[in-house]
Amino acid sequence: MQKSKVKMGIYVSWFILSLFYLYQYILRISPGVLIDEIRRDFHINADEFALFGSLFYAGYSLMQIPIGVLMDKVGIRKTTLFSIALCVCGTFLLISTDDPVVAYVSRLIAGIGAASSFMSILKLSNDYMPANIRGIAIGAALTAGSIGALITGAPLNYLLEHVSSWQVAFGTFVGLGAIIWVFAMFCLPKQQKDAKATEVKNDGRSIKDNLMKILKSKPIMIYAIIAVGLYAPLSVMGDLWGTSFLIKKFSMNRGEASSVLMNIYIGMAIGSIILPYLAEKYNILNKIILFSIVILLALFIVLIYVPHLNQVHLLSLILLIGFFCGAETLCFNAALRYTDSHTSGLTIGVVNTLNMAGGAIMQQAIGVYLDATWQGSLDINGLRIYSLQEFVEAFSILVIILFICAIIACTALSKNKKFGI
Repeated sequence: MQKSKVKMGIYVSWFILSLFYLYQYILRISPGVLIDEIRRDFHINADEFALFGSLFYAGYSLMQIPIGVLMDKVGIRKTTLFSIALCVCGTFLLISTDDPVVAYVSRLIAGIGAASSFMSILKLSNDYMPANIRGIAIGAALTAGSIGALITGAPLNYLLEHVSSWQVAFGTFVGLGAIIWVFAMFCLPKQQKDAKATEVKNDGRSIKDNLMKILKSKPIMIYAIIAVGLYAPLSVMGDLWGTSFLIKKFSMNRGEASSVLMNIYIGMAIGSIILPYLAEKYNILNKIILFSIVILLALFIVLIYVPHLNQVHLLSLILLIGFFCGAETLCFNAALRYTDSHTSGLTIGVVNTLNMAGGAIMQQAIGVYLDATWQGSLDINGLRIYSLQEFVEAFSILVIILFICAIIACTALSKNKKFGI
């Protein structure tokens, strides 16, 4: 009976943590839907807006290693409660100011709060779930994040049409976060304090020694780099620049572009379940990772450089991009096979630091390039207008990154038998 209760507590914890991951995804991608409103109200250009978006990722990525250490030490429950509170406070600060500097700080705080959302799921799955369902559990959590993205675009546009301002819409996110905090407070079982982590044997290695061991692990670093390639398309397209790109290239309005872009999250929701399932069932984890990164490169070449795509082709393309981005979870699952429960949080922190930092750098790089090549055009609100050619050139940076990651994957995963997965 006690064993059954503990097992139930694990799945209850997984559900709450997935709900938190869904919530932070809403916070993460909302600015991409509100580009015009945010740029107008805070009087910022594309480079500054990219900074606004990337600060969330900066806070998220910079805290991965500290959060990993904290999670190994104090457990998932306390870390999660503190993290949700930070997300709520950061969002409340954003809707309470008209100062761009304070807005930047608010996004940084929210990003720091979101840092533990996915890590906690990874650690819970790695330390407490059977090996044969870990990948599926992690993929299902990523699906929850995709649902968060799906329920953001259209509903947020609806709210904007029926309320006085985007600040009021964001106020609902503050309330939602508070509700999730209450659920976490009462539903995360105390035994999920990571008993394994508190029973760590003193093997003479400090945090620094463990960190250096992880950084020197070739398999972990290879999977971390490939994860950047699998995540960057979602970060750039889904979280920040996708709506603007689709509006410019395919002459859509914002509602149409947002609806089309939501297919990237539908695809990811499907891929995050199917790809881990196939990897576990047929023991072909590396093959799926390799295939996914190569296909993503091909899909982006078509999306960016093919001049004309009909609606069916475009929807299919966006859906497939999201589907193969779902292979990102496999990189975490693979990297965790080269660690143990005593350092799993730290390993997750290292991999996710590189992953999220890559997404933030890509977002910022595109914004910087757009402003550097801007031809001086302004709309009626005084906002900078960027040409299709400028967008194509900026998005070419993403193609280059995907190409590099594909080469690394082909070289390491297809030929190096040491990986053996």
